[in-house]
Amino acid sequence: RFVATILLNTILGEGPESRLRRMFWGRHTISPTFTAAVAFSQDCSYFMISGSATPLMADSVFAFAHETVSEIVKEGVTEEELEAAKSQLLSNELLTFASNRNMQSLLKESVVYRIPFKKMLGFTDRLRAVTTEDVRRVAADLFEPGRWTQVTLGSATKLRPVIEASGRKVVIIEDDRPKDDGERDAGENEQEK
Repeated sequence: RFVATILLNTILGEGPESRLRRMFWGRHTISPTFTAAVAFSQDCSYFMISGSATPLMADSVFAFAHETVSEIVKEGVTEEELEAAKSQLLSNELLTFASNRNMQSLLKESVVYRIPFKKMLGFTDRLRAVTTEDVRRVAADLFEPGRWTQVTLGSATKLRPVIEASGRKVVIIEDDRPKDDGERDAGENEQEK
């Protein structure tokens, strides 16, 4: 599942031919910044889609992100997309054992994450074995309706009406960090407009 998730991340958010890039800067002209990020640790794992757009586009961004992952859940990915993602991830395969530093890094990760070293050495074989159905199955699990959360960072006064108009529940979390004078002035000017 881990390797299929890494491939899903690559297909969704890596490079100009990624699904998110094509959705947000091909099918729709919103922003070329949309990408995906996946993170794993002992305490937390998450899959995140991020990018920037104007507040007026907030609802469209949610809808297009949902459409993008829903297409993968329903239809899967193509063999061409999967092979391109595998090639991209394996492009540095020969460098894995090219230096003591790389070997030390692998050993360290093996110890920190309690992954048997033999399993780490088999990553490329496991990656090559992933099928389009494996990627679709992971996407269906990760993006199951009701299991994912959409978060928007920005001006609540601008974003709230747009998001609420779409029928979505809005929870506002205030930024309670102390602001320096520059931020305070900008915020006060924003309120005056």
